[in-house]
Amino acid sequence: MGHVVGHNDHTITLPYTFKTIKIGNESTAVVNPTGTTSNVVADSTKDSLTINPSNKWIRIFSDAASDTLTIGHEVHTVTPSTNESSLSSTTAAKTFMIPVYDYDEGGHIVG
Repeated sequence: MGHVVGHNDHTITLPYTFKTIKIGNESTAVVNPTGTTSNVVADSTKDSLTINPSNKWIRIFSDAASDTLTIGHEVHTVTPSTNESSLSSTTAAKTFMIPVYDYDEGGHIVG
């Protein structure tokens, strides 16, 4: 007649995964990353994972609308300059520039 006359109990275990991925603050460090390489496992179904840049040249951006995470190297435009000068033994006062480059702590040309 449609009466419930028995039932079975089933336990369903949800897999642990990260509910939230957070982006940490920008770094001002000029050192190489330190630490160990290991697996990061969620402690619960509501756990959060925070991703921090290791030095000041790494940029991390997230887009919650498209569920994407973008990691990139900081980009700067280098403006090359060239000075040409003809030298000869008959010209008395010719000079020329030898390029000198400036580098930051990461080995990038900054000037």
